[in-house]
Amino acid sequence: MTSCLAPVHLFGGAFSCSLPPSFKDVSAIREVPDHQEVFADTATDCSLMVEILQPAPVPDAEAVGFHFEDLASANDALERRLFEQRVVGGAERQTTAPLISEEFPGCVCVS
Repeated sequence: MTSCLAPVHLFGGAFSCSLPPSFKDVSAIREVPDHQEVFADTATDCSLMVEILQPAPVPDAEAVGFHFEDLASANDALERRLFEQRVVGGAERQTTAPLISEEFPGCVCVS
């Protein structure tokens, strides 16, 4: 699956991720806040939003869950599901990481 992914630079090249070529930059068609990068898949109903957030008042290992719950609550989500959360740091840190889940086709996972 990773052979069909292409690198995408985020926030002016500060870091990058890999996405299928069918994911298009939403800022080409509508305004996107400076703290967000938004991509929509033209082949499915999936989208990816990368957002720079303030530090969470919880340990780093719990930050993704904290922000996810905060976002879901603020948007009155009827259903919420966090597929995976893991800490990446030090020698394990990656500058480019595939974000498409093979376990959940059509879902984008943050790693």
